[in-house]
Amino acid sequence: MRDFSRRTIYHPTEDQHVLAALEVLSLLVSEMYVNIVADLVDATRRFVLLLRKTKSMHGPEAVPELVAWIDDRFESFRSCLAEYDLAAEEEVKSHFQFNHDSYVQVVQRVINLKVEADLKSPAT
Repeated sequence: MRDFSRRTIYHPTEDQHVLAALEVLSLLVSEMYVNIVADLVDATRRFVLLLRKTKSMHGPEAVPELVAWIDDRFESFRSCLAEYDLAAEEEVKSHFQFNHDSYVQVVQRVINLKVEADLKSPAT
């Protein structure tokens, strides 16, 4: 049994862990929250599935960046909910696309991290 207390933070290592977490979250949200929240989680899950299919965000550098980006999107959505800004809520859902600026920045960070890791690794 995994310890989910605050002192032991679980860091996903593969995109399948992110996908599994989103699937469970989707089930919970669809039962407990309004449709707009469930739609956001489903959009996120579909986007991660597409990433997995295209194998564009995998590896030890990519997954933490992807999780942080998803967390930022969810936090933006939560802020919109708190302010009752329905138009902004819909806009946050549109962030889960390959051509969105925030995702492009994540891809660039991951590429930079991979290049740095390759430069640090000893030549074989």
